Amino acid sequence: MIAHNKLFFDRQDKNAVLEVLKKGYVAQGNEGELLEQELSFYTKIPYATLVNSGTTALYLSLYALNVSKGDEVILPTYVCSALLNAIIMIGAQPVLVDVNDEDFNINWKRVDVKLNPKTKAIIVPHIHGMPSLIPSGSYQGVPIIEDCATALGSYVGNGKKHVGNIARISVMSFYATKFCAMGYGGFVMTQDKQLDERIKNYREFDCVEEYEPRFNFQVSDLNSALGRSQLGKVTQFLERRKYISKNYDEIFIQKGIQKQTPLIDCEYNHYRYIIRIEKERREQLSDYLLSKGVKTIVPIESYELLHNYLKMSPEEFPNAEIIATTSLSLPIYPALTNTELDRIIKAIKLF
Repeated sequence: MIAHNKLFFDRQDKNAVLEVLKKGYVAQGNEGELLEQELSFYTKIPYATLVNSGTTALYLSLYALNVSKGDEVILPTYVCSALLNAIIMIGAQPVLVDVNDEDFNINWKRVDVKLNPKTKAIIVPHIHGMPSLIPSGSYQGVPIIEDCATALGSYVGNGKKHVGNIARISVMSFYATKFCAMGYGGFVMTQDKQLDERIKNYREFDCVEEYEPRFNFQVSDLNSALGRSQLGKVTQFLERRKYISKNYDEIFIQKGIQKQTPLIDCEYNHYRYIIRIEKERREQLSDYLLSKGVKTIVPIESYELLHNYLKMSPEEFPNAEIIATTSLSLPIYPALTNTELDRIIKAIKLF
């Protein structure tokens, strides 16, 4: 069976973890600091704070912006529930908006309708790694949080600026299924030194002179060493994903099947390859490919849309509902071999 997603670990990755074990220091330490520095160097975002997950990074971003109980945070409904979790954990009120039909990203016209004096932050994901429009560091005076969890290696402005550089604060994830995988791990990134200091002060729960309630959000150097090794292969990963995507494009263009497409000038990291196909045919194609030993997934099911979790009317979110019922994600990852790719393409041609 060709998996929908599969990790790519080579000897370099394994040796990186082994070296940490040999040193005998597995708490958060030098490897974590080096990973922060190397990610900052790659993205050109000056400050990076390593934490244990992307969800934690979202929580700390809200905390750093002083979002608290009674405040409102705008976010799209078509997104991972981790965003909703972070908002609820901070005590704020989530305010959901619909997305664009083409790139699946936040619809700013819907944001305009929801803005009010209680709005204290807007979370803007680059969904499935596809760069979203970020007007500036804030929108009508409200700070933006860029969610770059799946967008490592994606650029806006024809490769001129890595995502995460526009908003005042951004988050990234190195979770097991993300572009670079270190098991668990996330980052809060910013160009604002004061925000960075506030975040790091929260993370450093031990050996501090003044007590404040803090949680242990740190990461083992074992994970960080793996993250450093994975980060060193970003260019390799990008090239492989681009090659696979190009091969898919050729067959789906022939079949007249569209896919998730950007609405801004950008370079996409090809984190997902998502086609758009009517629901009945989607099920037929998914079942057919499964019979040929190829696993596909619906990237976000209708029941996973945040407005459905919150028991809200779907009528306010028509694009998200359509996307959830017409999208299908195909295998695209560095560990996918040419033999497997040929097998997938051959099966699609015969569908």
